[in-house]
Amino acid sequence: MNEIALPGALRITRFLFKRSLVCVLSAALCILALVHPLAAAAQGETTLSVSPAEASVILTNTRTISLYLAGGVNLNAFDVAVRYDPSLVDYESYAFGGYFSNLAQVYLRDDPGYFRLAATQLATPGVSGDGVVLNLVFRGTSRGISPIIIEMADFAVYGDGPLVHATAEHGTLRVHDNPAALPKYTVSGLFSLQGRADTSGIPVSLGYGQTHWLGPYAGVSVNLSSANLTLTDVVEDSYTLTTAMPRCLNISAEMGKILAVSASHNAIAPLTLRCGNAVWQEEAGGEWAANNVIDVADISLIGLQYMQSGPDLDGDVNFSGRVDIFDLALAAGNYDLTAEIVYAGWTP
Repeated sequence: MNEIALPGALRITRFLFKRSLVCVLSAALCILALVHPLAAAAQGETTLSVSPAEASVILTNTRTISLYLAGGVNLNAFDVAVRYDPSLVDYESYAFGGYFSNLAQVYLRDDPGYFRLAATQLATPGVSGDGVVLNLVFRGTSRGISPIIIEMADFAVYGDGPLVHATAEHGTLRVHDNPAALPKYTVSGLFSLQGRADTSGIPVSLGYGQTHWLGPYAGVSVNLSSANLTLTDVVEDSYTLTTAMPRCLNISAEMGKILAVSASHNAIAPLTLRCGNAVWQEEAGGEWAANNVIDVADISLIGLQYMQSGPDLDGDVNFSGRVDIFDLALAAGNYDLTAEIVYAGWTP
């Protein structure tokens, strides 16, 4: 086909038209680039999680950690990255899970503390639903808790869909000694509450052992006048002791109350928790945190619930089933006290 010669003015006009069209297409691509992340965000139900969320492994042994995908829609490829503590665990190998099939590795990076893998299905339709994307094998090299952080969780939709950025749910891997090779003891103690004769229902915990990283051990007191808390098969070690009794001042981990368990020391010193802490927890950043001070907020809540009855009233600080003058007196008598002050002289 012969090209028709155009006058100079028309050639300039056609040139400007083409240039304008290129600009419009470029702008459209920029807009699409911005839209794609929004489209991916719309699929916010897609999550990639470490499973199990809290795993453990005996020192020098291996443990498999899975990356579990939930809420996938028509997916065909993935690019995931995981960070961990190389001073505690070593990455050894990976294997594809059953979520995708006919996979080909596209990219692999294996540095100390960092693992990244990209892979795609070949001549296979997209996959929807839930399942294991990847299995990672780690070896415990030193005692402690390594975070397992999903740093990247990108998935490609089959065909020409947007990139899906899955919500990451991280985990941990705890490396500990073999409990079968260590001595164990039964630990007991007497716990009670100020203003209440019944000594039952007080939650007490021992955290991870500082040497062997075994535990935690937890129990709830029963209504006895002697040793009313018993923890069995506690490995010989030193543990941080905590309590978690509503409406009372509690022993927190930050207070550093250490119980050293051994053949000659397996009894916890008696402890009476001071009560009157009606506002015993507060919401901060979407999470509940302990409030370990008795102040005007506690007095105010007791006043707000005064003369009410029921099992779930935090103003009932003596657990009588009714908010009354006795609760007010208990809180007023402990006014301005903190757990740090009250339990400063107590050693487990």
